[in-house]
Amino acid sequence: MLIGTSEKSSRLVVRCVKGDRIKADTLVIGFPGIGYVGKIAVDYLIEALGARPICDVYFGGFPAEVEVGPNGTVELVKGTFYYWSSGRGRGMRRLLIFTAPHQPQTPESSFALGRFIVEFAKDKGVRQIYTLAAYASAQRMGKPRTYAAATDPETSRLLSEHGIIIMTDGTIKGLNGTIIGLAKLENLRGACIMGETIVMVGYDFNAAKAALDSLLRILGIKIDTKPLEEQGRRFMQAMIARERELMEAMKQEEEKEPPSYIG
Repeated sequence: MLIGTSEKSSRLVVRCVKGDRIKADTLVIGFPGIGYVGKIAVDYLIEALGARPICDVYFGGFPAEVEVGPNGTVELVKGTFYYWSSGRGRGMRRLLIFTAPHQPQTPESSFALGRFIVEFAKDKGVRQIYTLAAYASAQRMGKPRTYAAATDPETSRLLSEHGIIIMTDGTIKGLNGTIIGLAKLENLRGACIMGETIVMVGYDFNAAKAALDSLLRILGIKIDTKPLEEQGRRFMQAMIARERELMEAMKQEEEKEPPSYIG
C-alpha cells in the first residue's frame, strides 16, 4: 500500500507490506531524546519480542538526509511500525510499536506526524497508547525512578498502583508528549512513561530499563531486561575510561615545557 496523494498525507509516504488486516489493542512508541531513553527501550522491546515490521513511514518533517548503508546505497530517513501478538484467547496481547531514528524538526511537524500515528493506530483498533521517554533529574540516588503523566484519572491510578510516580505539574516536550495529548483528543487512553535520568549527553540504559519494566508490568508482558543493565555498565565503563584518557592528555599537555623564544 502506498499513501501520499491526499492533502492529509501530502508530506507522508507510507509503505505497508503486511499491515492491511492487522488489529491491535495497544500502541507503544519511543523516539530519541534525553539519554536516548525512549529509543533504547523501544528498540530493546522490538528485539526481545521479535516484533515484525509492517509499515515504513517517510515523513517530510524528518531531517533532510539519507542514511548510507554498508554496501554504499542510500535509504531515506523513516519511521517504522512493528507488530507483535501473544497466544490466543482472552489473555492475547496485540501490540503496535512505532519508532524512528529522529524526531520531527518543528512543532508543526511533530503535530502532523503525531496525528497520523494516532489515526493509523486507531484504524487498527488500538484503544491505548504508551510513549516511553526520559525524566530529567538534577541528581539520582540509586536506581532510576519512573514517572508518568496520563490521559485520564483511571490510567493515572493504574500507573500509581504499579509504583510509578504521577507528575502533577511541568511539561513533556517533543513527540513523546504530543502524541499522548493527541490520543486524549481521540478519546484513547494512555500515558507517557519516563525513566529518571541525569544523562544529558550519551545513553542511559538504566533509565530505559526502568521505563520499559514499568510498561511491561502494566501490559502483563514478561521479557528479560537484565541485558540493559549490562549494556549500561559497559557504557559507563567506556565513558569513565574516555574521561581518564582526556584528563591524562590534558595533564601531559600542561607538563610540557613552555616554548622558548629568541628575540
